[in-house]
Amino acid sequence: NSFCTLLRALSMFRVASRIAARPVAAAASAAALRVAQPVFAAPAFAAVRHASRLSAAAKEELDDELSNERVMPQLPEGWTVQHKKGESRFTMTKKHGDEQLSIICQLQVLDPEVAERRANGDAADAVEHFPFTLHIVRGGKCLDFSLTHADGELVIDGMTHYESAAVAQDDSAEGEVRKERHYQGPTFAELNSGFVDAIVDYLEARGVNDDLSTFVAQYSYAIEQQEYENWLRAVADFTA
Repeated sequence: NSFCTLLRALSMFRVASRIAARPVAAAASAAALRVAQPVFAAPAFAAVRHASRLSAAAKEELDDELSNERVMPQLPEGWTVQHKKGESRFTMTKKHGDEQLSIICQLQVLDPEVAERRANGDAADAVEHFPFTLHIVRGGKCLDFSLTHADGELVIDGMTHYESAAVAQDDSAEGEVRKERHYQGPTFAELNSGFVDAIVDYLEARGVNDDLSTFVAQYSYAIEQQEYENWLRAVADFTA
């Protein structure tokens, strides 16, 4: 009996201790919440300040870019050019008899290292390589040229023939896989000079030459600059 009485006493003590501790725990939790409130509030104000600072910085950068006068390059005769605002590439098209020519080009920025070398007069070490693609479609078939603008000159990197122009012009993931499996043609360095000269003449007759490649490079720089300025406006407006 004495042992049972002792157990009941201990049990009542534990219950009483828990009940007594509840107000203390509640008070401690309330105090913790009161202390924590400023911790959450401060970053919110800081985020607003940082956003406003970013907006101001974007506007300042935009004003600096707009202060530089730029002239768009002159489009070669017979060609039209298309670029949609916000896109990272542009296209050019031209008719030549029963052929349809189209150029696909990703926007490029001038390599800062190349620009610095040119500014220092090291033109020999400042050659910039600028790739783009030419499709010549005739009778539903296509010649696909891989071309490069290299410091004012047009360089032919490769030529692929497709029985279907739709396959050549398919930019989907599946289309790219199909083109990778397709025979891409020989390495141009292995071709004899007479064959290469005939290809150069073939392109020249269609207005694909050094002047065209120079325009492609200059136009790409100009459009990339416009897209950069549009991006700065968007950032400034978003973070204002």
